[in-house]
Amino acid sequence: MNWRNATSNTLTQVGRRVLAIAAAVSLASSPAPRAPKAASFAEEPPRASAIEWTPRLIKQAERMADSGSLRLAAQLCDQILADDRLSGCLREVRIRGLLGLPITFEPPQQDAKSPVDELAEDWWEMVPEDTLSEWMEWGIILGIGVGRVASWERVEQPSGVRLLPHRDDGSIGFDVIHPSALRYDHEQKAWFAKQRAGSEVRVTPGDGTWIVYMPYGAKRPWARGAWRSLSRWWLLKSYAVDDWGRYSERHGQGVLVGIAQAETKKEHRDELAADLQDLGRETSIALPPGYDLKLIEAEANTWETFKAQVEMANTAITIRILGQNLSTEVSGGSYAAAEVHKAVAASIIRADDETSATTLRSQLIWWWASFNFGDGKKAPWPKRDTTPPADTAALAKTLIDAADALQKWTALGAPVDNEAYARMFRLPVVDGKEWEEPVGPEPKLAPETEAEDKPGDIKASRQRPVWDAVVADAVAMTEQRFLVAMQAEVPRIVGPILEAKLSARSIALASGDDPSEAAGAIRGQSFVDTASAGAVQSAAAAIEPDVAALLELIDGLEDGGDWPGRLRAELAKHYENTTNPSALESLVHKATILAELAGRASVVEDL
Repeated sequence: MNWRNATSNTLTQVGRRVLAIAAAVSLASSPAPRAPKAASFAEEPPRASAIEWTPRLIKQAERMADSGSLRLAAQLCDQILADDRLSGCLREVRIRGLLGLPITFEPPQQDAKSPVDELAEDWWEMVPEDTLSEWMEWGIILGIGVGRVASWERVEQPSGVRLLPHRDDGSIGFDVIHPSALRYDHEQKAWFAKQRAGSEVRVTPGDGTWIVYMPYGAKRPWARGAWRSLSRWWLLKSYAVDDWGRYSERHGQGVLVGIAQAETKKEHRDELAADLQDLGRETSIALPPGYDLKLIEAEANTWETFKAQVEMANTAITIRILGQNLSTEVSGGSYAAAEVHKAVAASIIRADDETSATTLRSQLIWWWASFNFGDGKKAPWPKRDTTPPADTAALAKTLIDAADALQKWTALGAPVDNEAYARMFRLPVVDGKEWEEPVGPEPKLAPETEAEDKPGDIKASRQRPVWDAVVADAVAMTEQRFLVAMQAEVPRIVGPILEAKLSARSIALASGDDPSEAAGAIRGQSFVDTASAGAVQSAAAAIEPDVAALLELIDGLEDGGDWPGRLRAELAKHYENTTNPSALESLVHKATILAELAGRASVVEDL
């Protein structure tokens, strides 16, 4: 390190320590203590607001900024900040959204003696939201925001007397200096602020007077500010809005064209043209014989060009400021955490909080702790809760998908560690509790048959005496009689199965209710499952003749190139007179009636 820089840094640290000790002693001994007063600084120079900006003038502002003068760049930013989309996204959503989040104060390295409570008491007076918003706004848009403390003065607070920063007007807080007064000296590598009288004052960040916010870094901060990428989009939008307005004025009213017959005189036609040129709005006119008026309106949709330019510029502005363009409508004054994080990318809002908190602690809160508690190292950290709110709907869907995947892998016989799998998805698992066997759907019970089924033996499925009897009785009974019979017969038929399931705790309801309190629904579902199994076998028996005939036709078909045509002809001939779907239709109808009545009976039982 250069010995000059080392000496300068040492003297700076010593000076800070001496000022802190002197302020602490003064606070304890003097009836009206004051910290060393900052150098007087006049208001920023007048700013021109009527500049007609052009691409060439924007380039000139960039060249002046690179040379060290921010005068023209700051005036350009004044105009850019007046844009509705940029002002809404930057000021109303990004900055005020951050300032609306809960704030806490943390001690440095868990220092129990850090004055956290005292800072929480003084914070809102030292750093009010309007001042902090303007300070951060310049830092984001131009790359540098400068605050200035005029003096540190004694203030009586509820918990004691403390030295607090004051503005030029005597109120608590600090002033935000307009950047048009700033100049960077490349030779001295230092910032200077120009006063109205013409003289300059050196700006030293963190000296107890100046609070300089450079969120993109101290090296050429003006080159990283948002204005460099937004200025041309803003100018394009300004041109489009002006052109759109002129287009509407010209084409919205149309053009009146006077028409005269050939025998009219030239001086009369000239007189009519002059009258039309001076014609006001909503005016009636009476034409002499031989004259007529025609209104010509624009038919081309050239206005769509202006609309596209405005929308393109708005999108670019939104992406640059918010990091995304999914939500660009600024609504009302609600800055709840969920709404803020919908509009601002999480990385941007965290960065704004970190950079602003670091600057305020090192350049303002450090001196507050030094003056009032004798040690700037005790200065607490301001921290806002920028944690995005959890998307519970997405989390629930993820957990459901994970559970389905686990069930499928387990069914395939994969040796899955259930607890590790659950913790991978951050599922709160109770430690020390044994995992129960997964509960799967109960296999459907096949009805009893008189003969043992053999593979491929369709005729074996015809053995269904229990099913045929139930269907015949159900169709014959009225609805009321069926309900009465269901209440008596379902427990007898399904009761043993249901009790076995309940005793084995193998039934779980999707609603999470106790299965014992929904016995009717469970019995009805078990009955329907049993009926469905019988219906499948009855349907197989009903279509068995058609299937057998189809197989016989295929087996008897001779080889040849035209076999598809011959097969279609044989099928049409066979099924023209022999196929009767009434049996299958009647079976489906009976099964549907049975299922509906079983459901009604279940409801009656549970009620």
